Amino acid sequence: MRKNEGNILSRCPLCLNDNEDLQHLLFKCSFSKDVWDKVRAIADIECDKRNWTDLVKCLGDSCVQKSIGWVIKRFALAACVYTIWQERNGRIFKDVQRTSQEVFNNIDDSIKHKLLGITVKNSVNVRNVEHQVQKADSKVNDGS
Repeated sequence: MRKNEGNILSRCPLCLNDNEDLQHLLFKCSFSKDVWDKVRAIADIECDKRNWTDLVKCLGDSCVQKSIGWVIKRFALAACVYTIWQERNGRIFKDVQRTSQEVFNNIDDSIKHKLLGITVKNSVNVRNVEHQVQKADSKVNDGS
């Protein structure tokens, strides 16, 4: 996916172990898996799809509702893909590396900032999701 003076560099910049392709970078890489597992916990994403097509189909089929839980799932998917790609580019072009926890924290903050920009009805469902996210967030950040 990268070129360096005419040579194709194929090592994943996140784990440095396997060849880099989109499937590996976002789902198979040990670094990305760690990030995804934490994001799945806070966003309550139950489909454990480890490839792009299946994950988008799973969330797309399920996320037709406008409930707060599904809004969080969509925000989480977008933030996770964007931030992992951003980490990849930072390592390649800026020689800057963050830990998977730092990347997760960035995603978590991004989701929270997105949520601040929407209006929701005060309902039992909203309060339940709020409690669930706080509980998962404290588990992930405590390392439990």
